[in-house]
Amino acid sequence: VNQARTDDGRSPLYTAAYAGHTEIVRCLVERPGVNVNKATTDTGETPLYTAANQGHTEIVRCLVERPGVDVNQARTDDGSTPLYITANFGHTDIVRCLVERPGVDVNQAETDDGITPLFVAAEQGHTEIVRCLVERPGVDVNQAKTDDGMTPLVIAALQGHTDIVRCLVGRPGVDVNQATTIHGVAPLMIACDQSHLGIVRCLIQSGRANINHTAYDGTNALYDAC
Repeated sequence: VNQARTDDGRSPLYTAAYAGHTEIVRCLVERPGVNVNKATTDTGETPLYTAANQGHTEIVRCLVERPGVDVNQARTDDGSTPLYITANFGHTDIVRCLVERPGVDVNQAETDDGITPLFVAAEQGHTEIVRCLVERPGVDVNQAKTDDGMTPLVIAALQGHTDIVRCLVGRPGVDVNQATTIHGVAPLMIACDQSHLGIVRCLIQSGRANINHTAYDGTNALYDAC
């Protein structure tokens, strides 16, 4: 049941999960010796990853209930996990399913740029997914990208996702002044620069935003607003 294609390593279980054939997946996972974590050889995608990617909720539920399934097993090319790809594409029910699994790492980031599930959900404007993730124990609301230091709050402010900014600002421990590492710009400066008035108000009304924060080039929020 685990014999795979020789060109890309796709197994019968992976193929069925990708195509959304729920009953076939159920049949295969019941077979003795089936490897539910067997990944493709080209990108390292597991059956769980591809089911999450394609939005096949019932297949994801079936796979995560199998003994030994690795909910954090990531692609080998960029390090994206099932939770990451689901958060990216807005599959809310699958996100809820995955975060309830024991041992899931809600902060596991991509290996190329350090983007977390929370960051990508904030970037794409998936408000319900952001709310789901920030309620998980141990979630790091300030975890930044490794290439430029952008946080979930920074990207939400940049994209103009007001409801997500409100959600993040309301979380204990969020740093409303955490700036990017390449330019030193804080969320308030970005909101001013992009003319996102609702976000500017939200950040100021939080009582924690430093309106005098200065970027590496010497500019501040007032300068960006002009």
